[in-house]
Parts: sequence; structure tokens; C-alpha cells
Amino acid sequence: MRATILAALTTMVMFMSGVSMAGAHDVGSLHGYWEVQKVLVDGNEDGGEAGAYWIFRYDGTFKIVKRGRKPEGSWSVSDDRLLLEVSGRRMLDGAWRIEGDRLVIEATQASNKLVFRFMKRDLASEPKEPRSI
Repeated sequence: MRATILAALTTMVMFMSGVSMAGAHDVGSLHGYWEVQKVLVDGNEDGGEAGAYWIFRYDGTFKIVKRGRKPEGSWSVSDDRLLLEVSGRRMLDGAWRIEGDRLVIEATQASNKLVFRFMKRDLASEPKEPRSI
């Protein structure tokens, strides 16, 4: 009984203080618009993706809005792995986690370690292609 009351009080305090109870791999939190903040390739910053958006839709499709090619395809999650496919071919297979309003995806492609850092954006409509810098 005492443990039940403690658990209820803890939940109430977290709810009232605005602390998210969603875990680092809460798929429901993945849906939406994610703006690229930083991309690291082997630990070095690559600014080519800055301002791009990765859009994860509820129907399991995704779109990347950026300068040039705009890949679209399907996404799925298995535990801590996020898989993006375009026309049946794997585009990305990486570890992912959500930290509040931030998403981090870590993957290895062609022996390069990639780290994508995003911020969730609450937008009324799909973002436009970023302007050239």
C-alpha cells in the first residue's frame, strides 16, 4: 500500500512539474518535424544539413526537406534502432534517442561515424526548402 501511494505521488509530481515520462525510445515522440541542428562526421562538424527538416509521419513514412535531393520513404523502429528506407533500399540504420525536445541519431555509413542532432519544431505546415548560405 505504501509503495502504491509513493508511486502515485511521484507520478503526480512529475505530471504537475511538466517532466516527461516518455522514455528515450518513445516512438510516439518521434512523429513530427525535426530541424537539423548539427551533423558530425567522424567527430567533425558538417554544416551541409543545417536548416534541413526530417519529417516522421504517423503512417510510417518520412521526408527530408533540404537543398537538392529530397528523399522520401518509410521508417521503422526496433528497440533503439531507427531504419529509414527509400524505394526498398536502406538509407540509414542507426541508434536513436530522444532527450526532451531533442533527437539524436548515431549511425555508421561507409566506415564514417555519423551523429545527427535535431530539435523538434511545432509547425503548422510542412517546412520549405532551406535557403542557400
